[in-house]
Amino acid sequence: MSDIVYIHVNLKTAKWSLVEYNSPLPSGRVLVNARRVANIPYDNIVDFDVTGDEYYPFPHFYCEFNNLGAPYEETWYLPVDKKVVLQFNNDFTVHFY
Repeated sequence: MSDIVYIHVNLKTAKWSLVEYNSPLPSGRVLVNARRVANIPYDNIVDFDVTGDEYYPFPHFYCEFNNLGAPYEETWYLPVDKKVVLQFNNDFTVHFY
């Protein structure tokens, strides 16, 4: 999984939330475009086909959905813009670099 998501980050509390595309940006928040990345544990992979099929000619993985109805063990978000680095300090402030 690697789709684009939109995140509002509160600059004072460092709390964040996923939002819909073009959601209004509340005061004191910044918008971060990010990729959702997920990890599938090896134990959840039942089979694979490296050649794909006639519709999608790339590798297919067949997985058990053992993690709360999903094959993913964990999910995290990476900013799309390589220049964006979020640093959360002890006082819960956020800095962008």
